Amino acid sequence: MPLVEHRLSPRVPVTLDALLEEPIQPATIVRLRNLSRDGAYAQTSVPIPRHRRVWIHLRVPGTRKPGVVTARIVRADANGVGLEFDDYAAETTALLDKLLTLAGEPANVSSF
Repeated sequence: MPLVEHRLSPRVPVTLDALLEEPIQPATIVRLRNLSRDGAYAQTSVPIPRHRRVWIHLRVPGTRKPGVVTARIVRADANGVGLEFDDYAAETTALLDKLLTLAGEPANVSSF
């Protein structure tokens, strides 16, 4: 049976380090592999169950302070997790828009 696509906006390929925080385990560095205004795919070796609420700390390259986006895990596989953002505050939207604008530029990796 084919997978049904539920994304509201297109995802853009990225290579972006982020800090993933969740209530049960210590925070861990993940690498975002795609990003949209509505979600992302985070590559990680740490197993995180579906439906768990998490906080993603994202930093625009060249800035010091990360923004935090709340999300829930909607998919988990051996390579990472699919995230659906559920924080639509104006500053969150501005952060995601900035990251998506930069996504097409060559060096879009930000380290924590």
